[in-house]
Amino acid sequence: MRPAPLPYWLHAFFHEWLGEQRNCSRHTILSYRDTWRLYLRYVAERLSRSVSALSLADLSAKEALAFLSYVESERGDTIGTRNCRLAAIRSFFRFVADRERELPRPSAPPGGRHPERVAVIGSGPAGLTAAYDLRLAGYGVTVYEGDTPILEREWDEAVPRDHV
Repeated sequence: MRPAPLPYWLHAFFHEWLGEQRNCSRHTILSYRDTWRLYLRYVAERLSRSVSALSLADLSAKEALAFLSYVESERGDTIGTRNCRLAAIRSFFRFVADRERELPRPSAPPGGRHPERVAVIGSGPAGLTAAYDLRLAGYGVTVYEGDTPILEREWDEAVPRDHV
């Protein structure tokens, strides 16, 4: 089964979720719309594609972080505006994750583990699920909650290497 295209998710997010289910104010919806217009144009330019050619997979965490850095440093947005843009992006991806439970999990490359290590911020259900999926995919994972990391040793015991 082919995943739903990005325009489907954006339409569902703005019309069904923000407009109908959450009953967000007009100003919130316009703020989120402006964020997504900027974000999609930014990613399209970085990937040398048109906005209409972008897919959900193109909107990675790396692109989101680069976008947030761009709006703060080059556009001169305040930290408050930057955080509002982050909220708009996070809200969309939470919406998609809730609706599409069967998104493909990352897979380990042939030949073993990823050399990269990943830090997951927050040990709530979403953070631990992401950490578990990344660990199964072969990434080294450290979970942080507040200022205290859950020790790697403890995480390695919680998700044994034979599950990778």
